Amino acid sequence: MSTFEELKNMAPLIAIGISILALIVTVINTLNTRRTSKIALRQFMGKMTNFEIYLINSFSISIKKEKFLIFHITLTNKSDAKNSFQPTMILEYIDTDDHITQLQLPHVPEKSDKLSKGEFTFFSKQIFLNEKESTSKWLLFSYNESLLANCRIDSYSIKLKDISGVSQTVRSTIIKEL
Repeated sequence: MSTFEELKNMAPLIAIGISILALIVTVINTLNTRRTSKIALRQFMGKMTNFEIYLINSFSISIKKEKFLIFHITLTNKSDAKNSFQPTMILEYIDTDDHITQLQLPHVPEKSDKLSKGEFTFFSKQIFLNEKESTSKWLLFSYNESLLANCRIDSYSIKLKDISGVSQTVRSTIIKEL
């Protein structure tokens, strides 16, 4: 048998060997791609908005026909990226016609000088947190008492909205009078 005939007979074996080698390389590349994809996904998820709000305590104070609502909260940024938050108070009250209505109030730390009771450290109007940071301070909201004079407040909700539009709410139905 000639060399050409021997190569001709071994061609299928060589082709099978090359195919097996190509299959092994493809499997290794696929495993590496999956590993890289999982790492990238983990990093991406770590940078996405992820925060938590916890209500510690709440009080109301009446001073010269103005009602001040103060809430002690802990805010935790669980993300791997910095974030900023805008707090809003949503009062649900039952009006004189027995309808449930909502009133939204902005956080007003600039009015903190009107409070003479206790030592409170208030969040600024816009709250900034670094990655993996947690802080605990007070939020301050106010409204004119005559606005809800004949109404019964059903609940107090603090809504924090971050720069990407994600929001979380913590709700309280009871608030202590100072």
